Amino acid sequence: SLVFRFMLKLKRAEHALRSMFIRTGRAIQSDVLHGFSIFRFELQCFVRILQSYILHHGLRGTGEDDFDERIQKAAFTDLDDLRAAHTRALSETMNRCLLKPAQKPIMTVVDAILALVLKLGIGVQHVVAHQAELEMLRLQTAPSPSAMSEDEEGDGADAMQTSYDDEQEATALRVRFLDDKTTQLMNDVLTQQTLFCQYLGFLYRILKEMEAKGGHGYLQPLLKEFQVLSAVR
Repeated sequence: SLVFRFMLKLKRAEHALRSMFIRTGRAIQSDVLHGFSIFRFELQCFVRILQSYILHHGLRGTGEDDFDERIQKAAFTDLDDLRAAHTRALSETMNRCLLKPAQKPIMTVVDAILALVLKLGIGVQHVVAHQAELEMLRLQTAPSPSAMSEDEEGDGADAMQTSYDDEQEATALRVRFLDDKTTQLMNDVLTQQTLFCQYLGFLYRILKEMEAKGGHGYLQPLLKEFQVLSAVR
């Protein structure tokens, strides 16, 4: 069903965010990874808010919306009445889970935010690899041959020095390349954070308008959580 597929999407995003936490936790800590971790935490809060809402409000319903209570109180005369009640309950569940065709703009925004999770995961993989390589390059930096053998002269010493200079130049170029790529990835994260803020604000406004029209009281817990998340940002 659509509800099950939506829950799988959220579970996939949750797994990706947990994997990022493990990967960055084992990696070399830096200001760059700290920036990624902050954005990861914001996305993780969003995913958990949706999961909690679906489980406790979307699927279960409250009060008169609860299907089990309806079954206990109702007096069905035949199987058709029971089937009609079940169909109505499924329709209301889809409505509470924001999966009705008329609510497609909402899910379009949610899908866009979940796509940011996957993009961030790719960025974290690259940054962790870049940081590890930079650390390895720093550890492998050797002293100059001229400093090691001041008394040696001749073509052998010159060749060693030339080889050392070439190697140092190549290392410097690689370091600059990795630094540039890391800066680019950080700029991408800043752009994604801006998009996330815009998506979250747009989503809140749509849900608030739905609640204001009446008949959508089940949205109040979700709106409160989104309001807190926006305030934290």
